[in-house]
Amino acid sequence: MTTALEATDKDFEHMMQMLSGFFVTQIAGAVASYSIADHLAKGPATAEQISAFEGIDSIAAFRLLRACGSLGLVTFDGLMFSATPLLGTLRTDVPGSLHGLAIAWSAPGHWLSWGRFLDAVRTGESQTVPALGAEIWDYYAQKPEEGAAFTRAMHGFTSGIAQEVARTVDTSTAKLVVDIGGASGTLVHSLLMANSQLHGIVLDLPHAVPSATAAASALGLAERSRAFERGFFRLCPRGRYLFAQTYSA
Repeated sequence: MTTALEATDKDFEHMMQMLSGFFVTQIAGAVASYSIADHLAKGPATAEQISAFEGIDSIAAFRLLRACGSLGLVTFDGLMFSATPLLGTLRTDVPGSLHGLAIAWSAPGHWLSWGRFLDAVRTGESQTVPALGAEIWDYYAQKPEEGAAFTRAMHGFTSGIAQEVARTVDTSTAKLVVDIGGASGTLVHSLLMANSQLHGIVLDLPHAVPSATAAASALGLAERSRAFERGFFRLCPRGRYLFAQTYSA
């Protein structure tokens, strides 16, 4: 019989899973970066085929795919690797895709800052600048590809709940919806699709505005949705003023 202070074998196994969590994050990030979920969505493939598609080392690709097998992302028959439903969450073309999130969380913007977690606890201060040399949004401005991955992450994360929000929130008496820090506008656009009388505004940093504008256009919402460059932590003009400036005749 154990006491409250005695760890069991299950506890040790659980802790090992926790301690190796950073391995898994990097594996998922590599899977997303090299589009493995998208490739295997077309059918089983060998490691050599994946390496040829992406221009990566074939031996490293094989080891990556075997690691994916241990995580339940793929199955392996001795020659070909096949996708599991779990791997499907990292496809780029599915609602609620976690593809962008896997890239963003394994990339330097988040990864290096979390590496200074002990310093954050010791000092009580953010470690973003010491780790990256800039605040995260300024860093993303300097690293547009990484910033774009974070924007896609927000789109993927939000798209999984946006339609449910649009069904639940009653906008019948509203004229304008504003999403502060709205990335590519996924939530606003879902609300506009549900209410043809509604107009929307997305406020975010410069790296996100083009994606919000493009998304609105692709959905046929260009006349009712606008995106503006506004920092999340800056004072935002009143929605009424933006609405008047944007949609006045």
